Formats: sequence, structure tokens, C-alpha cells
Amino acid sequence: MKEIKSIFIANRGEIAVRILKTAREMGFRVVTAFTPDDAESLHVKLADKAVCFEHNTLQQTFLSAQKLVETALAEGCNAVHPGYGFLSEDYRFAELCRDKGLVFIGPSTNSIRMLGDKSSARKIAGSAGIPVLAGIEGEVDILACKTGTLKFPVLVKAVAGGGGKGLYRIDRAEDLAYYVYRASREATSYFGDERIYLEPFLENARHIEVQLLGDRHGNLIHLFERECSVQRLHQKVIEEAPAVSISHKCKKKIYDAALRLGKLVNYDNVGTVEFLVDEQENYYFLEMNTRIQVEHGVTEMITGIDLVRQQILAATERPLEYKQEDVRFSGHVMEARIYAENPLHDFRRTPGKVLYIKFPEANYLRVDTNLVDLTLLPEVYDSLLAKVLVIGNNRKETVSILKEVLKQSDILGVQHNLCYLETIIGLEDFYKNKIDTNFLDTRHKFLKNIISQNYNNALRNGLLGYLSIHFLVRNKQPVNVWELIGYGSLINKAVIFGETGQYILEWKVESEKVQVFVEGQKVIIENIVLADNDITLIANGKKQHISFELIDSATYICVDRFNFRFRSDAVLDEARIDREVLNGKEKLNPVILSPLFGKVVKINYREKKKVEVGETILILESMKMENFIKCPDAATVKKIWVEEGDQVRENQLLVELEFQNENFMKEVLY
Repeated sequence: MKEIKSIFIANRGEIAVRILKTAREMGFRVVTAFTPDDAESLHVKLADKAVCFEHNTLQQTFLSAQKLVETALAEGCNAVHPGYGFLSEDYRFAELCRDKGLVFIGPSTNSIRMLGDKSSARKIAGSAGIPVLAGIEGEVDILACKTGTLKFPVLVKAVAGGGGKGLYRIDRAEDLAYYVYRASREATSYFGDERIYLEPFLENARHIEVQLLGDRHGNLIHLFERECSVQRLHQKVIEEAPAVSISHKCKKKIYDAALRLGKLVNYDNVGTVEFLVDEQENYYFLEMNTRIQVEHGVTEMITGIDLVRQQILAATERPLEYKQEDVRFSGHVMEARIYAENPLHDFRRTPGKVLYIKFPEANYLRVDTNLVDLTLLPEVYDSLLAKVLVIGNNRKETVSILKEVLKQSDILGVQHNLCYLETIIGLEDFYKNKIDTNFLDTRHKFLKNIISQNYNNALRNGLLGYLSIHFLVRNKQPVNVWELIGYGSLINKAVIFGETGQYILEWKVESEKVQVFVEGQKVIIENIVLADNDITLIANGKKQHISFELIDSATYICVDRFNFRFRSDAVLDEARIDREVLNGKEKLNPVILSPLFGKVVKINYREKKKVEVGETILILESMKMENFIKCPDAATVKKIWVEEGDQVRENQLLVELEFQNENFMKEVLY
């Protein structure tokens, strides 16, 4: 048996915190790593020692096997835990660790090499008699020309992929080349491997995965299944266990298939085998993840088995603590992933500083996060803020519990998807378990409309909160309305500036209430109570809770799971000015500014080239998602201010244009 004394976690974020907690409970010294942008994160604060990498780029830090191994050895560690993502499924990293005398807390190098590579895994699954969707592999340039031999829709996937990166659905032959090259670029950027393949898209399918646990003594068991069908663009959003949508007979088949695959390669650690199950309960192998999963906590809560502990024990060549007959599950568990993204703007990533974070506390709730107040969320990393897991006696009870937990959660400072998650949970079809892998994509417009309506209500309440904080309460606990506003005061007016515009509020005293006109809409507010960084009030008879932070001259407000930033003394410094309005007409500015932090990955036009309206001038990659910077009207490129590979900040000048009609005007629509 191998002995572990000190563990280096070759990862960051919530998974580093998760690994750290179990390693500490087992008595190990733990070392973590961080970049300058990540210095305030929880995995840095909790470790016995945290090592600062000088650079912020992934290639020089968490994607550098040499750097990670050198750090582990320099800090006196004799074991490495890779977490998930980054190099966790790179057999060369595992091999390098073991060559240098480090215990790699994961499966054997051979298992990773054979199953971590999707192309190899598909062939092995087929040889084991497991159904596999027929796919096409080959060079990128060759796959891009396969338009005449495919039946659409198809999926393009990164061979070394995971987490929805380098994975796209293609519905038309004319779009094949575009998505093939896009997926290959993403795969190269995130995994260092350009290889991709094509496979048929299975309509109305469920995504079911089986958790495996093995040791180096030939023992291999399953820990039941998880359902991960609720996905957005193939990225899991909500996971649960057990999968109540499929029969016990079907479950047994996929348990047996998963075990058969694992035994074929002598799998000896934690791993997950993923399947698609169609409406007739035919199942097809998708891939195997030779690492711990993001959603591993679902299995831990329903079985009571600590998977990180099992990983460490297996890596030290100890036999499994459980036999198959020992594994039981109880209740129903559901996990929701909270991301820093804006659902109203195509889920654009929203890195920044988390000013305030609060979740309820209960014995049925688990929150996995790397965040504390004032944590910076760097642009270069995945946008996962937290995972919220709840357990109930059955699925319907669990849905109700999760909905209430999301309502009681607050994250202030960055835009996030709490409102999106709450809307999904509230759908009748979700409650009735009428879900499949297309569930969110087919309801995209419907969900966006609901969120947009909720946003408008939250915006109004946020403005009322801002008004109360700065113009009514005046930083003291009110005694009555007359004291707040001043006896004899009849009407007041304020112009409040937000990130999306300016708003005019007028108010006056009406008995013991305040009558407010928000952009002409009348609202009666009363019973304003200010306590620390929270304010409550009653607006048109409905109680409203608002959290806020005062930072410099701006006020950050969280209300109904939406975030706002307001000022009343000047236009926001960060406001993006790309057009001006004169006499009811709109004149386009001849410059294009970056809408976000990111990296220039492709420039389609050079100087003196003509561009038509709507054509993509360049592509920015942010949080591993591509964003297309398009021309607002027919123009000639006057100057490109960036180069491919440049890192750009929000509002940085990208392109200067010359419009074909210099006085181009268009009506402003309200």
C-alpha cells in the first residue's frame, strides 16, 4: 500500500474546496495553488499552504503539467488530486506524476488513456457489446466537407472534451464547416487537442449516467445513476437522483453495461459512464469520465458515500470499503448549478467581484462553492459560482424544497442565473418530470419572456430600494414618513442612472405613505425598514426584501435574484457609448468597443475591406464561449486596433469604421 502524507490539489474553485475538506478530515496536509486574480478565493484561505502562480493564463498554470508537478514536489507533497477539468483526464499528466514519485489520485494511466479519450472509449464500448451511436471521425478539414454523407441533425464533439466545450448541434448541411472549425478551435483552446468527431443527434432522449467505484484489487461496483437531462446547449444545469423516468429493467441494463466497460480496462477509481436513453428505453453509450464529476455530490447525498475519500483510498491501493450489496440510496436529491451569466443576454459570462453571498442553512441543503464576500471571479476560468443540492423524500418534495432555497439565496455584485433556475423549477413540465435533453433549448424563448417580465418588476423594485436608501431613509431608521421626507414637502424628483439607461422617479407624501412615480407608473410604498445592508418595504401592498452594498459612488442592489448597479450623481463611468441620439434619430458611432473581457480568437476583415450589415468582423472568446462582434451597418474597416490572440478588457476599442453613408441615421424605436 502507498502512504499519503501531503496532497497537492492541481485545481481551483469549488472542487478544490470540496477535495480539501475530505483530505483534512482524513488527516492530510493540503496545498493549493492560485493565480493573482484568485487570491481571495476560499480554496486559498482554507489550505495549509497556498502557492501563488505568477501568471493568470491557463497554459502557464493549471494546464501546465510540468508546472503543477514541480509545485507539488517543491512543497513537499507526495500526492496530487487533479479534480475535474483542466488536466484531470490527461493520461500524460497522470504518467508524469507517477514518474516523479507522486501518487496520482485517480485511475490508472492506462484507464485514462483508453477511456478519457472519447474516440478510444467509443471503440472499447462497442467491443464490449454496448450500443454506440454511429459516428464519423477524421481530420478537421475532411469532416467539414461531409455535407453529402450525413443525416441532420448531428453533433460535433471534441474528442478530449467535457463540460459542453467544443460541442454543437448542427441542423443544416450549410452550417457544418462553420461549427466543425469552431468546435476544433474551442477544443484546442480548452483541452490542447484539436480532434473532433461527428455523431447523430438523438431526439427526445434522456441523459443518464452511472457512477462507478473501483479499486486496484479487481473490485468494481456502481453507486446507481444520476439524471442530467436538463441541459442548455449540452451543458448540464440541473441534475438529480434517482432517475424516476426510466424503468428498473432499463436501469439494470445500463448498470451492467457500465460495469462491463469498467471491468474490460480494470478500472480502479471513481468514474462515470454516460448514456442516452430514448423513449423506447433503448440506451447508447456516450462517453466515460475518468475523474470525479461536477455533480458527484448528488450521489454522495443519496448514498451517504464520500467519493473523494474513496478516490484517495483507491489511490493508496486499499480495497473498497463497500460491496455492491452494501450500497443503498434514500430519498431524492437535486442539484442546481449557479453560474455568473446573464440569461437575458444570451447567457453572456459576467466575471467580476462577488460583493455579498448568502444561502439558507438547513440539514436538507448542501452548498458547494469557492466564494466568500469580496471574491473576484476571474474571466479566464469557468463561470460556476456555486452548486446548490437539496434532498427530499420524493421528487416532487425535492422540487418544492429547491424552489424555496433558490428564493432565499442572494448573490450581489455579478449577474447570475438564479432567476433562470427558479423559472425552470417553476415550470409545470419540469415538476411533472416531462424532461429530455432538448427541454431547455425548445423552451428558450418562453423562459426568456418570463425572466424578462420578472426583470422589469425587479428593476422597478430596485429603483424603489435605491430611492428609499438615498432619498427617503437618509441612512437612519425612520420614525414616520413625515420625518423621512420633511413636513410640508409635497414632491421630489430624482434621475437615477443604471447600466442600461436612466430613470426618472418622482415622489410625494400621501398620508403615512409615499406615492412614487417610476417612469410614470404609480407605486405606493410604506413601512420602509433599513437594517445594515438590507432594506424591506411594502410596494403596492406587497412586501419586498432588498440587499445592497455601497461601493464608491455606486450602489449595488440585489432584488428577486436580479442584480443592479445604480448612481444618481453622474453617468456610469463604465457605460458603453456606441451611438448618440439627436432629435429622435440615432446616429451610429464609427467605433466598436468590446462588450466584455475576452480574447480575440479570429479577425475576419482587415483594414480597407468592406463589410456588410450584420457580418462578423471578429470573434471574442470569453469564459470559453465565442462572442461575435458584428458590423452595425454597411461600412469600410478603417482600422483594426487589436490582433488575434490579444486579451481585451470591457469597453476597449476594437474596430474603427467608415460608414458608406457618413450621415447614416435610423429611427429610434421605443
